Amino acid sequence: MARILIVEDSPTHAEQLQGLLVEAGHETTLARDGFEAMESLALTQPDLMLADYMMPGMDGLQLIETVRTNYPRVPSILVAARGSEDIAAEALQRGAAGYIPKRRISSDLVRTVQKLLGASSASRHNQSLAACWVLSDCQFVLKSNPDLLAPLVAMFREKMTQFQVADESTLIRISVGLTEALDNAIYHGNFELSSDLRDGDGLAWREGIKARRNESPYQDRKIYVQSHITRDEARFTIRDEGRGFDPSSLPETPDPAHLERSSGRGIILMRAFLDEVTFDATGNQVTLVKRRPVG
Repeated sequence: MARILIVEDSPTHAEQLQGLLVEAGHETTLARDGFEAMESLALTQPDLMLADYMMPGMDGLQLIETVRTNYPRVPSILVAARGSEDIAAEALQRGAAGYIPKRRISSDLVRTVQKLLGASSASRHNQSLAACWVLSDCQFVLKSNPDLLAPLVAMFREKMTQFQVADESTLIRISVGLTEALDNAIYHGNFELSSDLRDGDGLAWREGIKARRNESPYQDRKIYVQSHITRDEARFTIRDEGRGFDPSSLPETPDPAHLERSSGRGIILMRAFLDEVTFDATGNQVTLVKRRPVG
């Protein structure tokens, strides 16, 4: 169970968000605008904040930026109406760790919240010992088991915390980008599932995953993950055994409109949260790099 702050001035939308999250086992607190949200945060810091974009006084973008500055350990998700692709892209730049169009609340809310909570759940180790550690290289060969992704990302985040690669807010965003890359490797790479299956209530997507986990060759494919973490940067390489795709088909500048769609959202988030995202020629391998800020 997580404690989630919902910032929404519409009682109808607030009730919808609260109902979905409570049904999923979470505890919720409601705030009608950004000012009430800041008062609530001053008393108790939640595990996550959901903020509507259109609110009186302080809009969602201003609130997310303020929370990132004052409460960097509290990740934020922006909820906005359809047709707000530019707003979504700006929210990611200002510090949001996720974005959900209102038309996709029913299908995406709980999944996005769980993914973000999993990415931000790593524990902290003794910093005096961590200061003596200068390099960490790891290699993993994983079955295509989605249950392994959250623990793996949590372990990477723990190491980045020890190496002080970035602040808490940035580490959460890096973790979200890694989760998206790993999801792509399993679902789109090894399982060869189309993002279009996520449309509607997502039942076709869930049924597709269930089937592919028990069918050959999909169930036999592996994910290969390498990490190289130093005081200066964190570098991750993720490779799948699927058919791949043509990386040249990806636009040099991703269209923020993809944040409104089932397909393309992972690439947008990866590029928003990492300094470098590159694919090999077959599209089976992606390398993600985050560098420590200078100064």
